[in-house]
Amino acid sequence: MKNYVRPALAGAGGAAVVILAIWLLSLPAVISFADRHNGLAAWVQAIFSVAAIVGTWAIAERQAHHARSLRADEDAARIVATASAERRRVESVRSVAIAYANLAVERLVSSARILSDNPTVADGEAVVRDIAYTRQLLLDFRISELDSGRAMLIFSAFAGLLGSLVAVLQRQVDLANKHPHGWLPAFGESMSADVQTTLEVCRQRRGDLEKLFDDIREFEEFHAGDG
Repeated sequence: MKNYVRPALAGAGGAAVVILAIWLLSLPAVISFADRHNGLAAWVQAIFSVAAIVGTWAIAERQAHHARSLRADEDAARIVATASAERRRVESVRSVAIAYANLAVERLVSSARILSDNPTVADGEAVVRDIAYTRQLLLDFRISELDSGRAMLIFSAFAGLLGSLVAVLQRQVDLANKHPHGWLPAFGESMSADVQTTLEVCRQRRGDLEKLFDDIREFEEFHAGDG
């Protein structure tokens, strides 16, 4: 039973008991007076009935007001708890998005390191697989959970950039595999340059995403007390 229901029931019961006790205590005197004054008994009964109704209503209304106040407090606490849980969920999603952005940048850094040290075609194939795998992880992230349309656009750019890079690198690997010697001059240099270009853009997008989240947090904190 709700906290605001018990006080109302208890108050109404208490009022009834008090009124009944008063009525019983004064009943002998009232009966004696009514016997000496013909026709007065009905008036006395009516007055006591009205008094009982008014007294019961007044006490019950007071208890009902208290119950409404308790219910309002419970509703307010529930709203605050819900809002707090939602803020934690949104912040968690933002943190995951930044973690994925960091993953994309770190994958490109490691790929550029591999391709800068006289890579073989097998190295190039491994780099393509790793970047393609990272891109799939980014695609699996549900960007609809981000609380900003701009954040969705920025995050989507990572998968797009990695997808374009994979296509370019795969073409170079395929050309190297078709070469009679299984290798092309400046094979690693060309792939490394493509990776470096994509890396710089991804770093810029990561910075944009972090700044956007910081701006949103600042806005939320500024308006936190408006509600």
